[in-house]
Amino acid sequence: MDDNTQLIKITKRLMLTLGIWDLDRNKSNTIKKMYHIYAIYYKTAMGIFGALILFEVFRNIIERDGLDVLFLNIALFMDIARINVKLYVFEKMDIFKLIKSFIKEEEKVWKFTDQKIHKVYAWYVKYCHYLVSMQFTSLAVTTVSHFVTHIYDNIKINNYNMKHNISLEAPKLYPIFFPNKNDHKVIIYILNFIFGYECLLAPIVYILPTTCLVFCACQLSILQIKLEKLRDLAKTNYEGDIIKALKDLIKHHQFLIRFTMNLNDSIKYLILVDFILSSIIDASIMTQITKFETMSQILSSTFYLLSLVILIFSVGWTCNEISVQSIALADAVYQSHWYEFDGATTKLIHILMMRSQRPLTIGIGPFGAMGNEAVILIMKATYSYITLMQQ
Repeated sequence: MDDNTQLIKITKRLMLTLGIWDLDRNKSNTIKKMYHIYAIYYKTAMGIFGALILFEVFRNIIERDGLDVLFLNIALFMDIARINVKLYVFEKMDIFKLIKSFIKEEEKVWKFTDQKIHKVYAWYVKYCHYLVSMQFTSLAVTTVSHFVTHIYDNIKINNYNMKHNISLEAPKLYPIFFPNKNDHKVIIYILNFIFGYECLLAPIVYILPTTCLVFCACQLSILQIKLEKLRDLAKTNYEGDIIKALKDLIKHHQFLIRFTMNLNDSIKYLILVDFILSSIIDASIMTQITKFETMSQILSSTFYLLSLVILIFSVGWTCNEISVQSIALADAVYQSHWYEFDGATTKLIHILMMRSQRPLTIGIGPFGAMGNEAVILIMKATYSYITLMQQ
């Protein structure tokens, strides 16, 4: 199997950097212990990051720093809190076991000689890599642009302060709470670098669910091809035994139903949180962009806004694709010329067609399915929040 056509190739590398991938068994115990310590460090640092921003929000409220600052700091806190919650959920649902099933199913794909299956799978691999790369790049550019532009502004301000004998200012990259910041500039710089690194790796919490969703859509598409070519599939892979081939396909369909339901149970409330917070965060940023005074604030906020929009649309479209492909199974079965088979085969096909009438969906909590229509609702809610905040 070509290493360039693995659905989870990029996702696996990002999981390694985040400390949530199981290392190979042939790795030494020392490396495994160091990796375990690193994993604990990342989660702890991200938790501390969120706590310091929350304390800063409380300070903003107590000292009445203004609604502009308060809205932005609350938006950032909600985003960091969302990342921490997702890390906790992924650990509880044992995401590695879920990913291992991808590897097993990928191995099965290459056992079939049908070139159409290989082409469809290769297309989904490219699509997944493109989607994951786009999500990571957009969020990475946001983090780097925020970091670079704020450091540039801080250097520029301090050069001016030095010429006019004014005390130097600490960097304001992230709104973290720290007493007497200007007296502890080195510590503030170190903390900002640490938290910048944390934010640079944070996109994996969005990429993991996206990869799982693409896997579901991909497997449903492949199942359609197998059902359409049931007779040929039985000849080439099952020695002409159509019943055996069909039973294996039904088992695969049942596996995909269970997988999607388990995935839905794991992430539906995360999607609900994304659904609510994305609207609020987008509205907070869009309301304040026109009020920013420095180019660094405008650039970093614009990139951040674009990255959130990309995440929303990519998840919405992929969830919609799962629903569409799951319903299309019934059409695929019909195209297999099922009426030419014997009674026992026809009965199994009828059962499969009945199961396919109910689409597989990923929910927004208990409030319906995530899809293209839900994305439009998020955009409408964002507009409503903008109107409310401006008032």
